[in-house]
Amino acid sequence: TADVAAQLAIVSGNAQAAPADSTLGSPLTVRVTDQYGNPVAGVTVNWSSDDGGILANTTTVTDANGLAQDTLTLGERGTDDVSVSVIVGTLPLSAIFTEQAM
Repeated sequence: TADVAAQLAIVSGNAQAAPADSTLGSPLTVRVTDQYGNPVAGVTVNWSSDDGGILANTTTVTDANGLAQDTLTLGERGTDDVSVSVIVGTLPLSAIFTEQAM
């Protein structure tokens, strides 16, 4: 049985590049685990984009493998950082995806 969430890590989808105003080819995927590395299901993951990109969801929930995914449609040319966070009690866990619109 998993303990409470203790870590949030990027699994895949980081550092993609695509034309401006297009949807990235791979979803942004994170994993939430407990202090022992066990996946934690049912955790709400918050997503936000800082540069005009449009996320399919602003929140998702981890599955049985502790995974949560979202898709991003890029904004205008330049870098788009996507912040991902989980709040466990008063402890925030976070990660940042950096994507490039060409």
